[in-house]
Amino acid sequence: MRLTPRLFGCLRNFLLAAPLAATLAGCSGHSLTSALMPNVASQNQGRNASSLGAYPISLGAFPISLSAYPISLSAYPIAQGTVGLTSNASQPCTGSSATCTVVKYAPTQKISANTPASSLAGYQPVHLQGAYNLGNAPQQNGSGMTIAIVSTGASASTLNSDLAVYRGTFGLPTCSLASGCLTVVNSGNAPTVTAAWSEETAIDTEMVSAICPNCRILVVLAASGSIADLSKAVIAAAAYKPVAISNSYAVPEAADNTAYASAYNQPGIAVVAGAGDTGYGVNFPASAPTVVAVGGTTLVQDPNGHFMTQELWTNSGSGCSAFFAQPSFQSNYSTGCAMRAVNDVAAVADPAHGVSGYSSSGGGWNVYGGTSVAAPVVAAMYGLVNPGPHYVADLYQNGGWGQVA
Repeated sequence: MRLTPRLFGCLRNFLLAAPLAATLAGCSGHSLTSALMPNVASQNQGRNASSLGAYPISLGAFPISLSAYPISLSAYPIAQGTVGLTSNASQPCTGSSATCTVVKYAPTQKISANTPASSLAGYQPVHLQGAYNLGNAPQQNGSGMTIAIVSTGASASTLNSDLAVYRGTFGLPTCSLASGCLTVVNSGNAPTVTAAWSEETAIDTEMVSAICPNCRILVVLAASGSIADLSKAVIAAAAYKPVAISNSYAVPEAADNTAYASAYNQPGIAVVAGAGDTGYGVNFPASAPTVVAVGGTTLVQDPNGHFMTQELWTNSGSGCSAFFAQPSFQSNYSTGCAMRAVNDVAAVADPAHGVSGYSSSGGGWNVYGGTSVAAPVVAAMYGLVNPGPHYVADLYQNGGWGQVA
């Protein structure tokens, strides 16, 4: 079966934003500054708002009512408006260069693992599947497909137990180390386990589970959070022939990134990366032309449970690459960039309207956002369609961007 879901409606509003203050830094607790070259920054600043407003991310064609579910966030005991933003400053999710791209709203009191789904804040699998018009595909498709996640600083046992809580709470089929559905391997030396990277990796596995519950999940742990080690982990992941490889980390784009770009060129495999959470500015590996660069949106429901038109999340990374040439598949589109334009697609990332996630390292249940959420959501969508081959250029076919086919 070939499925071509209009996953993001008419996804043309995800490309570039006017320069924004970098106020969030993933889970690192410090801001990352833009590494754009002066001439590129000047070019970007000369763009106008029409580059965004002319192409709204419209889900209006899919008036999906989920009002049968108890999904009004304001009705949950942990209303998102009353919880505080946590930046994990005490446990920065960084390596020698890479920063993971997850942000969260944490409740004032720890929520235990056995809390029922009806008492949890944040979007659950049923909401995400409905928001992106996936229909019955998550229940019918994905068997035999593998989605790989590249990360570091996590342990197999903790990922296994956290994923069991998430999937059990939302009624998803079991996916564990014992069943063989979940596989965790090291690409080199075992990484030092940190709470923040453990939390990041748990959310990655849970977002894949939410979109493609029948997919197998492969987690490849890099020896460290350096881009050198993470790129080696991508190569290791590709050897398993997954449908897609999700990367929820970012480094400010710099000249030395080009030395690692070949690792993210895995023909036929959808290599997906989050664009970063520090606002306007370009990050690697999302800027590599062979990578599906995933920006962030704000996904909001109206009081009746319908999803409204998505808007660009203001903290989403975006912009024009300073080092990678414009790929041919972007040449027919008015991107406003002379070089590679970031992003290619976008999905839910605003933590103020975020997803429900469980991490024992993160203190239990929290509401998560960031392009760490968006990247595995997009990667998992490849598991719902044909096994490939998949290329970034495919997203630009059929007269529009952002259709996973």
